[in-house]
Amino acid sequence: MPGEPFQDLTFNRLTLRYRSPELEAEYVRHAPAALIRTVRPLLYILIPMIIVLGILDYVDLISVPVGSAAAAEITIVLVALLLVALYASRWIDYAIIVTFFVTTALLLSQVHDEETLQRMMAGLLMVVMLANFVGVRYLEGVFTSLGIIILIVAFTMISGYSPGTLIDAGVFMVIGICASTSLGYTIDRQRRRLFAQVKQIAAERDLHEQQALHDPLTDLPNRILLRERMGQSLARSRRHKEQLAVLFIDLDDFKSVNDSYGHAVGDQVLKGLARTLLSRVRDEDTVARLGGDEFVILSEQVNDDNSAKIAADRIQAAVAEPVVVTNDRADTLHINITCSIGIALCPRDGDDLDELIDRADKAMYNAKRSGKANTKFFRADGYE
Repeated sequence: MPGEPFQDLTFNRLTLRYRSPELEAEYVRHAPAALIRTVRPLLYILIPMIIVLGILDYVDLISVPVGSAAAAEITIVLVALLLVALYASRWIDYAIIVTFFVTTALLLSQVHDEETLQRMMAGLLMVVMLANFVGVRYLEGVFTSLGIIILIVAFTMISGYSPGTLIDAGVFMVIGICASTSLGYTIDRQRRRLFAQVKQIAAERDLHEQQALHDPLTDLPNRILLRERMGQSLARSRRHKEQLAVLFIDLDDFKSVNDSYGHAVGDQVLKGLARTLLSRVRDEDTVARLGGDEFVILSEQVNDDNSAKIAADRIQAAVAEPVVVTNDRADTLHINITCSIGIALCPRDGDDLDELIDRADKAMYNAKRSGKANTKFFRADGYE
């Protein structure tokens, strides 16, 4: 959000989860795109390597059936391809976990003796290692790898294979999970650091843009943003052959509010009036503050003088409603105030922002000369 560039972007060094639940949820939503960028180069190397290994197994196979070896290689390739297919899914973590466990079960289903298990060990180790650093969250990968190791050890024990085979399998897998866990931790930490830096830069950019284009007190557009909106409004009015009204609003005797209640109360009144003005205009209209107690409204799709007058009367009635504020003693105050409004129409009175504001300003001073809470249209002769 604009104005909040220094939100909590830190994460727990053990779990690698952001301390902000909102930021963690946003990271999980955007992480799949980063995940595929990480996985894709790995797949470019992994898939050809597995295909070559499959060919070598087929050519130089002695005691392991061809079907078993082919099933192992094909299963791992399918896992890699499935990861690519699922990278944009909101359930990618769960899909990856299920896929790895199913793949492990398929590989173990091809094991018929200890020699076959040893031949399958490379493929099983590859599944364990992949599970550690291709998931969205680091911890899920670690627990998935541990679960796969437990499944392999349980299969070895249930199958009644020798203790040496069980130890070999356990040591082999522990070495693999240690290496892949370290790599997975480093990759996820770097991804999260980069994501936090991008968020920080974006928040600071939004803040600077907010400060450059908005009034610091009321958060309304300032003259710079008003000029930009005016250009867009003029383009629309020309395209649809419609009129555009510029309403210049000046609060009547606002100095007395500051003198009587202090500038802090006066600032609260201005903030309250800004909210009131925003609530009384249409979505396509723009409310801006030029400074002090002067506001400008760009009102689009104005058919005639009567339409502009109706809009001005609506603003007059809204401003006349009491503004509820509190002073430094926490007393509740009801401030009554009125405004004078000058109206200039585009293209009748001009088609340039400065020219229209200047003419609406002249019309406003004409309204003030007629008394408080008045509205006047610009006239070239100065009279209406």
